[in-house]
Amino acid sequence: MVQERPTFYPDRPYVLALGFQAKLIGVIPTISYTSSGLVRIKDTDGNIELPMVLTADGFVPFSGSPGVYDVHFDKNTTTEYWDLFPAGTDQKEFLFQVFPGNARAHDPSVFFRMVLRDGDIAIVDVSSQPRTCLDSQNDFAGTIGASARVKVHLVGNSAGLSGTEQYERIGKTLWLRGQADALGNVVLEERYPEDRVTAIFKGKFSNRCQLMQGYFSKPDGSRLLPFEFRQMHSAGTQQVPDQNESQN
Repeated sequence: MVQERPTFYPDRPYVLALGFQAKLIGVIPTISYTSSGLVRIKDTDGNIELPMVLTADGFVPFSGSPGVYDVHFDKNTTTEYWDLFPAGTDQKEFLFQVFPGNARAHDPSVFFRMVLRDGDIAIVDVSSQPRTCLDSQNDFAGTIGASARVKVHLVGNSAGLSGTEQYERIGKTLWLRGQADALGNVVLEERYPEDRVTAIFKGKFSNRCQLMQGYFSKPDGSRLLPFEFRQMHSAGTQQVPDQNESQN
């Protein structure tokens, strides 16, 4: 489907590679192409740069009508894909917007900004994700691995996340300290005693912050296990996990 000629960008020797997962809902799996609607905003005039693919001969823009066909389903309801944007050595901030269909004919449905800080990439100013995960106090219950059941209490504010954790079979109270970004990505340190890191949780909140999923490991990366925590809701005098929250 490529219609453009490959291009090299000698003034932009780096590339910003954005990885995504897409899912079809209620559709019979076929070979199909569709548009994510993602573009990079180049300047205050609203000029855009479309995502590209990298070939042996250089960068090639995706092509399609309408929009840019950067998402490919190959007889499956889920797919993972990459959108690439060449970047200069002095560029530290990138603004992205997502347009439904043709970027020049519709208003954007979402935007987010990426910034380089101390050699790392941060996602900030996401228009569709309120910071409720950082501005709330919630109780969660769930599992680490196949059988370790835990209860978690988290308090969020502008400084980050803090809270406590209790393993059902142990009964001890452990401390949690960490951060969540504007997309709901979360990193928590498990501590016992409070000044000693015993494990790391890396995962993601659901859109309404009622579900947290990801991976647990020891500080050195060993003992890698999946975890899933669901927000607790009152039922009479008891608290029970919310079973209706979709898993994102």
